Order: sequence, then structure tokens, then C-alpha cells
Amino acid sequence: VLRAHCDRLGRPYEEIERSVLKSVDTERDSADAIVERWGALAVAGAHRIERALVNLSIHRGIALAHLDPRGPGMLEGTSIAKQCISYWRAAGSESMVPYFLGQLGEAHHLAGDHIAAGELLDQATELAEKLGERCHDAELYRIRGQVRLAAGSDQQSRGLADLLKAVEAAEAQQAVSFEIRSILALPDTAPELVREEEWVGRLEDAVRRLETSENGTDERRAHAKAARARGSGARVAE
Repeated sequence: VLRAHCDRLGRPYEEIERSVLKSVDTERDSADAIVERWGALAVAGAHRIERALVNLSIHRGIALAHLDPRGPGMLEGTSIAKQCISYWRAAGSESMVPYFLGQLGEAHHLAGDHIAAGELLDQATELAEKLGERCHDAELYRIRGQVRLAAGSDQQSRGLADLLKAVEAAEAQQAVSFEIRSILALPDTAPELVREEEWVGRLEDAVRRLETSENGTDERRAHAKAARARGSGARVAE
């Protein structure tokens, strides 16, 4: 089947065979996994599925799930995302998979399924550690922290630790947008566990460090929350 697709695409069969064998870890992959990878490439060849199209399809599925977490968009979106992630991985790529899994976990969290969300976030953080892919650490820790805090009182300390780790990771990477989002999650998710004056100061400092302003959702919320907190503090002082 793959040879027929190669002929139709005008690509030598041996060239694709070499690329597949190069991407296969023969010590780790089972025979079924290798066959699955061949199958994924055959499907990609038949339908002209390019890498960018698969990536965009994953993002589309995640967006559908995030926008409608308790409706039909959740089922449709997660189905699209999971299927396309399987194509992505079967073709030999693990890059960005921690991020994809984290975003799927957030969708389940928004839907109220904190068990599924926690499992996906654990998979995401473990894979990121294995791959050394740290660029999404702040988002993964933020989401996992929110999931743990929503899961129950026995997860409070671990959830707060994750949120604080998210802020630290974003600050260390100078990812100011992620830093703002992580700081906002502290009063949103754990208002009784953090001191207001501490997160307000960090939030204002992060906003000042934004190199460009697009007046996005997180930035607007940051300004509004800081203003409300400062106003509340002034009234108390009076």
C-alpha cells in the first residue's frame, strides 16, 4: 500500500523506508507500533496531510474543546486532537506533545473531569522531563496546579506548589505573558492560600516588564485585578 502511495506521489519507496526506519527505536517500539507508523505515513501520503496541517488540526480540536467544555464541542474537539496527536507521534515526532497533552488536560479540567485532567498533566510533565522540552513548563505547572486545587483539600499544598513553580518557571524563561497568566491563577484558584499584597506586587511588576502590549485578555485582567486590590486596600486603610 505504501509503495503504491509513494509511486503516486513521485517519491522513491526506498527514501520513505529509510526515513521511517531512522525514526523507529527498534529497542523500544513494538512490532505493532512500527506497523502503525507505516500506516500513518501511508494515510499522510494518500490524503496529502502535511506536518503543518496535522499541527493546526490538533490546535483546532483543542480550541473546540476549550470553547465548549460542557457541550458537544468537547467530544468533537478532543476526538480531533487525540487522533491528530496519534498521527503526529506515529510519524516519529514527540516535540510539542507535552504541550498538546497539557492543553487537553486543561479542556478536561474546564469540563469538570479533574481525574482525566490530572492524568494528562502528569503524562505531559513526565514527557517534557524525558525530552528536555522545558519551554512549556509554566503552562503545564499552572494547569496542573489548578487541577490539583480543584480536586480537593488533600491536593491543596501540591496545587499551590505547582502554581508557584509556574510563576518561577515563566520568570526564569522571561516568558512574561505566561508569568502574568500564572500569577492570575493564584487569586483565582487559591485566594485563601496566598497573601494579596504579595501577588498584586508580582502582577504589577510582570505587567511593567511586558515589552509589547496587545491589550489581550490576561493583560486586561491583570490591570483590573491589581486596580481592584489596590482600591480595596486603600478603603481598608481609610
